[in-house]
Amino acid sequence: MVTFVFIINVGLMLLLMAVFDSVIYERGFFQSLFDIYPFELGTRRTIVSSVAVLGFIIAVYIDYKDRKKSTNQQTSE
Repeated sequence: MVTFVFIINVGLMLLLMAVFDSVIYERGFFQSLFDIYPFELGTRRTIVSSVAVLGFIIAVYIDYKDRKKSTNQQTSE
């Protein structure tokens, strides 16, 4: 569930930023969406990307741990 919420949050933030960019810079939505996040080494976007990937890995780990805990409780009862 944590992973699902993480993906939804990131997706909605990207869509919202694309809508704002398309309105402010008066260009198409899909052009804004594709131009919003180019990955370039040595920029601040690399640091943000690294933290976002780390957050995704942590979310998957938390979901795995919760699922493992719930299956162990079900088998012990």
